[in-house]
Amino acid sequence: MELAPKSSQKAFIESFALSHNRFWLEVISHSNYNACMKAVRRILAVIALLGIALKGVLSFLSWADKQESHDSLWEEEEELEEAF
Repeated sequence: MELAPKSSQKAFIESFALSHNRFWLEVISHSNYNACMKAVRRILAVIALLGIALKGVLSFLSWADKQESHDSLWEEEEELEEAF
């Protein structure tokens, strides 16, 4: 079994390498795009979670503030009852 002449082997290897390099360049460019999109999605998810957490904390603080004002109403009613 004879091998192809050296020049055709070299040409085949060069064309294969060029096509292979183009393929890997496309894969790398798509993976960079995918990596960037993944990072953007994660950043947006963190921002959304921080927003939800902040909303929860502010809601709790508002509720706690209302509870303090209700406590003072109860104290006023107790003082009025004691006065009579």
